[in-house]
Amino acid sequence: MPRAQTEPTRPDDAAAERIARPDAAIALAAEGFHIGQCYGVTRAGDCLCGRAACKAPGKHGGLGWKEQATRDLDTIRTRFAAGDPNYLVIPPKGSGLLIVDEDVPGMLDTLGDLPTTMIVQTSEKPGGGRGRHVYGRLPEGIDEADLPYQWEGGEVRFGGNGGVVGPLSRHHSGATYEPLNGFAVETLPDPWVRMLIASGRKRISKQDAARSPSDPDWIITEPGRHPWLTSVAGRLRRDGLHGDVLRQGLRSVNEARCSPPLPEAEVDEIAAWADTKDGDHGPGLAAEGRQREATTLLARCGVRRLDALPTGPPPPLLIDRLDPNGHTVIYGPGGVGKGVVAAWWIVRLVEAGHVALIVDYEAHEAEWGRRIGSLGGPDAMVGVHYVAPLAPEWTRPRGPLWVISPDIRAIAEVIGATYIVIDSIVPACAGLDPLKPEAASQYASALQYLARPALSLAHVTKTDDARYPFGSVFWHNLARTTWSLASAGKGGSHTVVLTHRKHNNYSNLGEFLLTITWRDGMPVEVQEYRYSPVLAEQIGLVLGNGGLTVPEIITALSDDRDEGAETVKADSVRKALRRGYKESPQRFTSTGMGPATRWMNA
Repeated sequence: MPRAQTEPTRPDDAAAERIARPDAAIALAAEGFHIGQCYGVTRAGDCLCGRAACKAPGKHGGLGWKEQATRDLDTIRTRFAAGDPNYLVIPPKGSGLLIVDEDVPGMLDTLGDLPTTMIVQTSEKPGGGRGRHVYGRLPEGIDEADLPYQWEGGEVRFGGNGGVVGPLSRHHSGATYEPLNGFAVETLPDPWVRMLIASGRKRISKQDAARSPSDPDWIITEPGRHPWLTSVAGRLRRDGLHGDVLRQGLRSVNEARCSPPLPEAEVDEIAAWADTKDGDHGPGLAAEGRQREATTLLARCGVRRLDALPTGPPPPLLIDRLDPNGHTVIYGPGGVGKGVVAAWWIVRLVEAGHVALIVDYEAHEAEWGRRIGSLGGPDAMVGVHYVAPLAPEWTRPRGPLWVISPDIRAIAEVIGATYIVIDSIVPACAGLDPLKPEAASQYASALQYLARPALSLAHVTKTDDARYPFGSVFWHNLARTTWSLASAGKGGSHTVVLTHRKHNNYSNLGEFLLTITWRDGMPVEVQEYRYSPVLAEQIGLVLGNGGLTVPEIITALSDDRDEGAETVKADSVRKALRRGYKESPQRFTSTGMGPATRWMNA
């Protein structure tokens, strides 16, 4: 049976607990349990499901929670990406795993010495003391079919018949479901499991023998009251009772049949648990139940009518270059200056009041430090945070952006980041081919989880279509704003052309000429000018470091222009090439003869 690679540690505070909770869920998934979605609770103990008066705060999932329970690590991490959720632990059918739930504190001790396995302390019970969950595996010779659903001290979860709230989750009382002895799930001793089975049979035989109120066994005494009332509550729910009717009915049964009666708060908690289960709403209640579930579903999924959406103009671009709500990509060949331009933009963001987080998959911390320090000075440095997810210092789960996005979002919340920069897309895809549509799709989904605008750096090759990152329409379509960067071919100076390629919600800003001044190996100034290149300069840009024929130059120039722009004429290209050949200093040179002549930058 697979084991977790690392064992979570007990956190010291609520913030650390939120970070450790996904690790606990992943450790249990490695043991073979399925992990189900479960709403968490606020500091005040209110359920995050959105219901005004939830009857089982922090103990239930949404529609389909059992069917969507999983061991997939990416899915589990994604569920912890937003908010502060709890989670459910479900022993799947045929796994041989079980969880013994102690609702009556102390009853586990009647089964013998506690097994050496994972034990979790649960919440305070109304009668005093805290319950426990015992996680274990069935010993050889005992099957899931031998187990009771209930025993004298509570319930038994096995074979997919339900689950419990997982360790390090938060109870609505403020208590934590606290692991007492680690996360290793061991095989339970045979005698202990057989005592558990006998306890279940004893409880059932007493109830089966009771035929009327005159029967002594009709009165349920300690310690069988809680499991018996749980069984009654489930039956009442299946019969169509819910809400106040279910709660009042269970209170009546408690007073009439339990000696002494359970505290009312404990009875109400059992009723609230039963109320979350599926049941027959019955005549007159079906419409009310469906409406309540539908309203809750819409609220949880954020469904709104179109007239409730914003209709005003979009907010302005950040620093006149970056989408204020979504994804911006800057791309170009290696060494053209993407990192310098990104650092310059970060400095301008900090000057505008933003806090930036650099997620550097390439682990070039010295480059980022030098560039931002030389361009913005100490004031800019304090407004930028840096993390390298592949560096030795990173001790959280490693992987592509869509795997680590919960951690990146948590970091951003702690430091108050308002903008995220990712360097760069290829390593952030962690081995998945960036030209595949699923890479762009998963990357875009991860950015949505970050819930902040982001800038990504991307590379292109000499043969890529300059209109798109990686020459790929998928990356182009999933970004809100894109900028390409190309060398301007201005002798020995570092001069580049920045071109606005995609501009959702905004007009095309055109092209800009950027001149980068270097001193002692560090960029100290970036100057930006409006750029309206003559044809010769456009030809120089498309030639780059390669050689093209006249037809190839025309095709490249046409591809590089916006849709609807005037087509470049072959005669104009030839005249510009000949003038450049004769210029001093020479702009263009050529090899070959006739139509096969290939032109290059001199």
